[in-house]
Amino acid sequence: MAFSQNKLDEVKAGIARALAAGTLSAWEQRFVLDMQARLDRHGRRTRLSAKQYGLLMRLCQADGADRTGPSMAPASASGPGRPMRSSPRPPQDRSRRSASRPPGRRRGNALLRRMRTAALGVIAVVFAMLLAQTDIDGILSASSDTARAGPGAGGWISVAPARQSDPRIALVARDIQVVDGDTIRVPGDSRRVRLVGFNTPEVFSPRCERERQLGIRATERLREMLKGAARIEFQRVACACPPGTEGTSACNFGRICGSLHVDGRDVGDVLISEGLAARYRCGPYSCPRAPGDWCG
Repeated sequence: MAFSQNKLDEVKAGIARALAAGTLSAWEQRFVLDMQARLDRHGRRTRLSAKQYGLLMRLCQADGADRTGPSMAPASASGPGRPMRSSPRPPQDRSRRSASRPPGRRRGNALLRRMRTAALGVIAVVFAMLLAQTDIDGILSASSDTARAGPGAGGWISVAPARQSDPRIALVARDIQVVDGDTIRVPGDSRRVRLVGFNTPEVFSPRCERERQLGIRATERLREMLKGAARIEFQRVACACPPGTEGTSACNFGRICGSLHVDGRDVGDVLISEGLAARYRCGPYSCPRAPGDWCG
């Protein structure tokens, strides 16, 4: 379904409330964060299936939806060719049924149910701890990589990192693979790196031919800067994601962030000065809609 601007704002507000409440399970939080990234990326053009939309509305309590979801009416006891009962079954005598069951057996069943519930609770806690530890290990061992964010996209880019940035490292041009004007790959990590602080036109999913041509020019200009540079420096920085999500699919699609300097100057500043990029500033945990109207 397509979104009106009012509906889009309402859904985003619902997502923010749901995340702030802290009542979502791990998989629910991952789903909501993925939907938030999709809405940030595509805006009113976001397409969700009926199932995705319904689940998102339930988790975010949008339009007053009950978090527990609608109650399902019981299925009819009669099928094709099977007549309906003309009258309900007479109520069973519960006292007689209870009396036939020994008290000790009833107490044993109740104790068994309590033990089963307690065991499930312990399993859930252990699973949550393992999941959290996995996320932490991913953050501590991550090397370098980030997501692409074209016009209207919600890339997680940071100018106020939650952790201290890594020191700059010297690279040579042949070590760097240019994906597009603001995305590269560096040695030692198979993931892509989103360069922070600026946004270039889309090459792979442009909104118009003019944007694609500008994206190609920005990509080629970045390659030119690297090829003719006497000194190239790369620095890993934190992405603007919710705490504990960096290094996971919930943050920047599993990618990381960094900055690239050529002969002492940020490549983003060069592209901006030449009209091939737009300044892009994010908060500590999220980013606004990506700037740059390349089709205007």
